[in-house]
Amino acid sequence: MNYTSINILDLMRNETPDNLQEILEEFSSPINPEVSSFLKQSAVDFAKKYQSITYLVFGAYDELAGYFTITFRQISINCARLSRTQKKRFARFGKFDDGSEICQVPAFLIAQLGKNFSEVKITGTSLLSLAIEKINEVRHQIGGGVVFLEAEDHAKLLDFYQRPENGFIPFDERTAADGTKLIQLYRFL
Repeated sequence: MNYTSINILDLMRNETPDNLQEILEEFSSPINPEVSSFLKQSAVDFAKKYQSITYLVFGAYDELAGYFTITFRQISINCARLSRTQKKRFARFGKFDDGSEICQVPAFLIAQLGKNFSEVKITGTSLLSLAIEKINEVRHQIGGGVVFLEAEDHAKLLDFYQRPENGFIPFDERTAADGTKLIQLYRFL
């Protein structure tokens, strides 16, 4: 099936606020209510402030299949744990702190990725591929070469991101404000 991703800023220009809210209300993610909450309550404000941009993904009949949110962030990679080849690749895009193995790298962040469980059944891999495709369009204009994301520490979710077709590699972890353990993963473009 063919999918189309549309920048939420474009929808804000072309739709009335009520119509846009109706579109967003079509989204449902019972597995992860936070994904629904972000889309319905925060995505528009984040886009208006250019903090992150959400892309709504529509199926062939204009049904909302999912969404992804991307932005650009600086990440710190402890390269002491990496191979020499990986260190060289990170050094192409970032710089090492003086006298340390910490590399500061500007990277694209996939901040949100959500499948709509009430509509067409897009696969997670298809949704992630659309996000990477959009990042590659931006990369062509501004440069860069690293993508990262954070995922809750659930085996099924981490296995999904690390599948060969998705290509993400864990590099660190952090604890969110609510105490949730998040695994940070990267991939080169």
